[in-house]
Amino acid sequence: MDERKMEFEQIAKIKKAADTGSAVHKAIQAWHNLGDHQAALQVMEANIASYPDADLNDARLSFRPYYEDGRNKIFAPNIITETEVSLQTKEGVWIAGTLDQLRKD
Repeated sequence: MDERKMEFEQIAKIKKAADTGSAVHKAIQAWHNLGDHQAALQVMEANIASYPDADLNDARLSFRPYYEDGRNKIFAPNIITETEVSLQTKEGVWIAGTLDQLRKD
């Protein structure tokens, strides 16, 4: 297999994983807003254009332990969910990402 083909296949795997993660986050956000995991899955599936390379079956499987965990059964407007954050450590390192949820416990 030539190097360019290997590189293309690696990029495709990365895109699939990233899009699958985005789909899971969409389901989590919808679940916290709606309180119904089936409705959250419908929202995730309806937004496939936002993450076209996602494996929705893998996303469903990843979402299940999240909504089954009692610590995550907190619904809007009580918490902040799926919020972009960035912060700088005292050492000067920047951390950026998405905060799944902010809760009191």
